[in-house]
Amino acid sequence: MKQHITEEQLDELTKKQSEKIHEWYGFPKGASGHNRELALQLSIGKLIEFLDECINDSYFSIGTQPVWGGKDGDTVIGHTWCVEEYENNELCDALWEAVKESLL
Repeated sequence: MKQHITEEQLDELTKKQSEKIHEWYGFPKGASGHNRELALQLSIGKLIEFLDECINDSYFSIGTQPVWGGKDGDTVIGHTWCVEEYENNELCDALWEAVKESLL
């Protein structure tokens, strides 16, 4: 299981989104060059903490959904993580999509 986001995922952010997440984590305003350090620190737990503190709604949901397959398509062959409307095989990536949306 993937434990934290990547530098490439941080590069997906706009400048405004990047500033917000850097400030939330405690980097000084306008600080740059911390993407590697920040990516390693934004673990599943930190992403959940961010959503808990910053999401506009009073709650958010995390769950799983079956992935169907097999010969007849009626066999559960795995699961995908769901955070609000974001689905991904990796919980970390589903959380990251929700975090990116909340930074808008």
